[in-house]
Amino acid sequence: MGAGQSLKDVLKKKKRESDEVAARVDWEARKRERVAAIKELYDNIERWLKPSQEEGVAELSREPYELWDHHMGTYSSERLKLDVGHIGVEFVPLGEKVAGASARVDAISGPHRLTMIHLPGQGWKLLLRGQVVAMAPLTEESFADALEELLEG
Repeated sequence: MGAGQSLKDVLKKKKRESDEVAARVDWEARKRERVAAIKELYDNIERWLKPSQEEGVAELSREPYELWDHHMGTYSSERLKLDVGHIGVEFVPLGEKVAGASARVDAISGPHRLTMIHLPGQGWKLLLRGQVVAMAPLTEESFADALEELLEG
């Protein structure tokens, strides 16, 4: 804050700047991009798990899921459920903005969570949380490793 500038003035300026940026965004295109990215992720997961499904080791199902975003309002997508014996994993898309990402899906099993984000032009990434958050490309191999860790808790 500069001299003579109040917190109220700073916040007014930031709100005005934010509103100007938001007014230039095609929110319908962003919504379509998010829903398409989520569908692409689920298609990949289904392809990767197809051999396990065919053996009866895993069951996958999709169901409608409503998302909400401040700029996009309420819109429809899907969530994916994976059952491996008595262990379940839900792949749940999040509606809010993630800095730089066009979509986010969290894989949740009990108290454990794995976050995947879609970066425009780069595809899906796993967020690896440790002392520092890092990203790794989401591939069949990285997905298998992350899912194994998630299921082991």
